[in-house]
Amino acid sequence: SGPPGSLGSEFNARGGGTYAAEWEPSAKYIRTWFWPRGQEPVDLMQRRPDPALWGLPYSYFSLDPSVCSARHFANMRLVFDITFCGDLAGATFMRDCPEVASQMSCEEFVRHYPGVA
Repeated sequence: SGPPGSLGSEFNARGGGTYAAEWEPSAKYIRTWFWPRGQEPVDLMQRRPDPALWGLPYSYFSLDPSVCSARHFANMRLVFDITFCGDLAGATFMRDCPEVASQMSCEEFVRHYPGVA
């Protein structure tokens, strides 16, 4: 789960949004933010991100050695997984897209209309 409107059909209905994450090993934290589409901070849109201006993050993870060892965060990679017809989306395709679902499966829709999905 996440902030209101940050996933699922509500996220789609609002036209998406922007996520940002800051991993700051020297300050010993990871923070994340979410903004609905059109509500992103100006500094972010100008490609000069300044997390100090973004207000309260929606998540904060302490990397203090007494809470979470830095060894947990070595050799990390950021992976984006956009699964259009996986467990979540596949299960809601008929409900969220009834007009299309009456004619084809989620997989068929993505295969035939890649620019729409």
